[in-house]
Amino acid sequence: MERRRHPPRHAGHMDRACRDAWDARAGQEARADSADRVLGVPGTRRPSGLARGAPRLTRPTPMEIPAYEREAFEDEISQTIAQDIGTFVRLSRQSGQRGHALVNAGQCGVVDENRQEDGWIARLVARYQLDATPLFLHTPEAAAAGVGPWLVELPSMAEAADASPWLHDLARGAGAVHALSLVASPLRPVTLAAHLRSWLDAVIPPDPALDDDEAVGAVLRWFDPRIGFDMVIRWPDDVRQDFLSAFTWAGWNAEFHPHGLRCSKPFAPRSAARTAPLRLDKDLLLAMAPLNRADALLAHVHDRFGSPVFQHIAPALQRWIALDQLQAVQRLGLNDFENWITLLHQSLSLHPELPQLPGLAKNWVDTRAAGRTLAHVLEAQPAEWWQQQQNAAPRTWAQWASRFLAPLQARRGTPDAAHAFSALFSDAPAVA
Repeated sequence: MERRRHPPRHAGHMDRACRDAWDARAGQEARADSADRVLGVPGTRRPSGLARGAPRLTRPTPMEIPAYEREAFEDEISQTIAQDIGTFVRLSRQSGQRGHALVNAGQCGVVDENRQEDGWIARLVARYQLDATPLFLHTPEAAAAGVGPWLVELPSMAEAADASPWLHDLARGAGAVHALSLVASPLRPVTLAAHLRSWLDAVIPPDPALDDDEAVGAVLRWFDPRIGFDMVIRWPDDVRQDFLSAFTWAGWNAEFHPHGLRCSKPFAPRSAARTAPLRLDKDLLLAMAPLNRADALLAHVHDRFGSPVFQHIAPALQRWIALDQLQAVQRLGLNDFENWITLLHQSLSLHPELPQLPGLAKNWVDTRAAGRTLAHVLEAQPAEWWQQQQNAAPRTWAQWASRFLAPLQARRGTPDAAHAFSALFSDAPAVA
């Protein structure tokens, strides 16, 4: 197969949008359209503006929980992630392994493609003199190495070192935006990097239903923690075990609850570097296709209405809402993509409990039966209704933020031996 690639859609495109679990190489526009069909994403059209002005989320309200403020919200997340990282590093060292951060650099702020050495992860590595390897180096994607996955060796640390500046910078800059996962391995960093690098390559075989179709080279996005763990779980068991044979892998789900994977065979770490691209047959493509649906939906909303409109909402909270709203539209049977866009846009502009409002859900179902859209339902609401939602917004956002943060705050101070990550280093059989 001819290896024709273009630099991955990175930074403000691929990594923010998270459009596919793989990145098609050059000359494969037709197959990219096919992937969109698998995702169930038809063409879009620009709707009329529905938002009646974003609420001021920080205004004082008579309630018993703190008002939502993005900076305070992200500080709470970062504190917990920093402690989680410290726990992981100590558990790694106690088991005779090195701890590493796997950072999807393109998610960590906007990067100038011509000045990738000035990207956030490059500056972090230089500031704290950390050993790091951009995994796209020595691959056809080398031109995009600065915004691809980076493997960063983490310093050994005692419990008292949880306040280390590098730790909090890593937690805030990468962890809080779902760009970070953690790797433990006894292998030398150069060997581990070579193992991981060999698992970037994939190939989509020709579709027998298409005349003159060709195989498509692809870059697997397992390094994106938003979809990576769920992607690997869907791989065939023998493939997954080979991938995990060199390391133990940990991270966080959309709500920052710890989770992880390790090889389920007796632990004898070894590199199982691939010598050929991973074949993505139709069943595997279909299994992986839905993984990024909420992230793709959120990216479409940002592209259509402009990211600055939502700057007051932390990225982690936006993603949580996107996942919740996707479930809501599926429950209501609102399968049209424009309905998805409308609901998420309004949920971010007003508040995220729109699907639960009395009477509104029934109107949506009735409107769907009449062949109309969700936009028609919202446009028909009187001015008093919109004002009620504006008035309810501060308390609603505060409640959602409080509900999101409560488990993270409760986890702080958990001893290493009782932390969820400790199960990854126990002698008990692992599930991978």
